[in-house]
Amino acid sequence: KELASISTSLAPSQAVSEAASFTLDLDLNGMKTSITLADLEKDPAYLEGKGSYTTSAGTRYSNMYSGVSLSALLGRYMNLSPEDSVSFLATDGYEMTYPGSLILDEAEGTWLLAFKMDGDYLPKNPSYIRTIKVGPKDPNIDGHLSVKMIKSVVVKQKGFKDFSLSYSGKMSGSMDRST
Repeated sequence: KELASISTSLAPSQAVSEAASFTLDLDLNGMKTSITLADLEKDPAYLEGKGSYTTSAGTRYSNMYSGVSLSALLGRYMNLSPEDSVSFLATDGYEMTYPGSLILDEAEGTWLLAFKMDGDYLPKNPSYIRTIKVGPKDPNIDGHLSVKMIKSVVVKQKGFKDFSLSYSGKMSGSMDRST
């Protein structure tokens, strides 16, 4: 049989091309800057590690993630304290706020702004960047703490206010900020 043609492309994949134009916005106590994924990949705080999250349905996802240590990146611009608020704003409008104490606690691992999973860039959908905790013992976090689709990070000093809500009626109980 005769071969009609062979074609190949050395062009980067669509995920790599789209990721090249993405920027992460930082607003750290009023100082604003933007960083590309290429800049983050060359950052001295870049690291790789295994991390997991478990969804509310109980499904555990465990992968190798690559990204930048959140505490190291923020530490370049400010002294993060346990009372500070670190908010992650997603491209779809979702927002999650961590206390500084959560990011500073590295007993089980390091919080990453991850942009690669198992060696490949995270795709635009569900996100280019997500938060995940990585470490030698494969730390596992609640799925709602693994914020995806991050477009910006906002830090406010001494701004974190934890809370709980009590309810009673046919059922009674309480919910905290993470519920």
